[in-house]
Amino acid sequence: PDRWALIGEAGAFTDPLYSPGTDYIALANSFTAEMIQTDVENGDLLARSQELNAQYRALVSGSIGVYRESAAVYGHPGAMSTKVFWDNHVYWSFPCQFFQQNIYRLSGEALMPFTLVGARFVELSGRMQDVLKYWAEHVEPSFGGGDMVVVPAFPSMLVDSHCALTRKLSHAETLSYMQAQLAAGEELFAEIVLRVTLELGPIAARHMWDELGIREWGLSLPEGRVAAEELDGRARRRALPSVSRDIERALGMPRQSTFSVAEVGRWMTDRPAEPRARAEA
Repeated sequence: PDRWALIGEAGAFTDPLYSPGTDYIALANSFTAEMIQTDVENGDLLARSQELNAQYRALVSGSIGVYRESAAVYGHPGAMSTKVFWDNHVYWSFPCQFFQQNIYRLSGEALMPFTLVGARFVELSGRMQDVLKYWAEHVEPSFGGGDMVVVPAFPSMLVDSHCALTRKLSHAETLSYMQAQLAAGEELFAEIVLRVTLELGPIAARHMWDELGIREWGLSLPEGRVAAEELDGRARRRALPSVSRDIERALGMPRQSTFSVAEVGRWMTDRPAEPRARAEA
């Protein structure tokens, strides 16, 4: 409200991976222009600056969470390629659309539904970084084969979400799109947890689930995911839910483990008892 702004990487720096610095230059410059516009129109500059500061800090904080505990992941090919797949989905589904569709120009109650979607993406992403970190720290990385992992593979949900950034949407259309992408993200999250669980094997996976509290996350595999494993080859691929098929196209099939997809699915639905129920038991 004193008519100064700190912009660009002088204001916030996250990490070189994915080159987000230019994002925050664009955000801070645009937010500053919003405050100038408010001032020119004799609006409430104090309230607007506080609101935009809150948006900016939330976006920066969510971005920092993508990198804060990822050092081990960077040296693990499986965990790193999975991280890129997940991070791209979140990035193109929310932060990019938030800026491209001028959602930051909304205020008050009009902004709230977008804030709720963003908060859920941040929650899921934080948990995903924990899962990937555990994987990288407990499974020896494999560097053999010289395989090239292409993310995003074509066709896939990632290609679609990247191309969607070229479309101009109304605010209502943007909210609907973000909510649909969040629903897809919930499925993707469960699929990645499934893959990491199979990669770890029953003993290490049990430790991960207990340490991270995964049973309390309310995960469930998409409909048809378990049944698809009863099929082989092309029939299996066709029966897979689209999210599962897309991630396999990019990252390959889940590792064969000593326990099954169906067993992991049961882990997800085996919710912890409520405190009273435990006490009564």
